[in-house]
Amino acid sequence: VNDLVSCGVYVFTREVFELLNQAGTRKKSLAEEDPSEILRQKLNKSTFGSSTHVSLENDIITSLAGTQRAYVYEIDLSSQYWFKISSSADLLPALKATLESYKKDKPEVLSKNVVTDGPKITGEVFVDPSAHVHPSSSLGPNVSIGPGVTIAAGVRIKNAILFDNVVVEENACILNSIIGWENHIGPWSRVEGSTTPEKSDSSQCNERVTVLGTGVTVEPEVFIKNSVVLPHKSINANQNRQIIL
Repeated sequence: VNDLVSCGVYVFTREVFELLNQAGTRKKSLAEEDPSEILRQKLNKSTFGSSTHVSLENDIITSLAGTQRAYVYEIDLSSQYWFKISSSADLLPALKATLESYKKDKPEVLSKNVVTDGPKITGEVFVDPSAHVHPSSSLGPNVSIGPGVTIAAGVRIKNAILFDNVVVEENACILNSIIGWENHIGPWSRVEGSTTPEKSDSSQCNERVTVLGTGVTVEPEVFIKNSVVLPHKSINANQNRQIIL
């Protein structure tokens, strides 16, 4: 038995669009010619959303097998690892795994406590060399600070990813969150996610972490918890388990 598995990541040339079109046409013709095929596809409609649904795995990948046009990239688990990303919440455990691998293989890229002039570092933390971090701030564990980020005095960041050019003002707190590019987090504000899922409620956001899209502004003294904020929004009131469109 082969122990290779598909991890769901594929790289195609533009030819795949023609293959998808051909597969759709072929399935439609088959359904028109064979009444039993029509019934089978109707039974699948609730799952796939269309009676002529084209499956990438079943209709494209399988048809390419043996044609010398499909290849597999095999991960060497002795020196590499694979982490499944199903939702934004999975990015933080993936970050933790990456930082732990750096601790073992590239410890020089991780930040360390500097006794006289540097922020307090707890656990594994990566800070891009171009970032500006105030020495009174506290970072970690499991934190990644991207290029051009500015972190002011008294800031606390834990289990979070900050992408490029984020500005975090004085005494703000960021926990269990993903902060997108060009965000501005106001002073004394708090952006927080949970480490465990919230109770399911179809009328509210059930994301475990808080995610802020590109160009979001969080006004001073605002508390955002377990919410998703789409790009280029300004948040001036507290938010809990909300999706801000």
